[in-house]
Amino acid sequence: MLKQPGKRVKSENAPKHNYRVNCTQSRPTSAKAPEAYYRVGVIYMSQNDMDDAKAYLVRVVESYPDSESAAAAQDRLDEIG
Repeated sequence: MLKQPGKRVKSENAPKHNYRVNCTQSRPTSAKAPEAYYRVGVIYMSQNDMDDAKAYLVRVVESYPDSESAAAAQDRLDEIG
């Protein structure tokens, strides 16, 4: 399941990550949402948290299939397996 707003992440990316999660959850129709979800997924990959990475990347592919981020997200999902 996707992380809830305000949940802490151990990383130098945590402030950006938390901002992106909050923004995407409060503005899921924003033109920037696909890229934000993609970046959160990549942050989780860098932390070896593949379950959460998959959740965010799948959301990009399923919710924003025509976005540029969808192809990149699918590539990352293929890497994860």
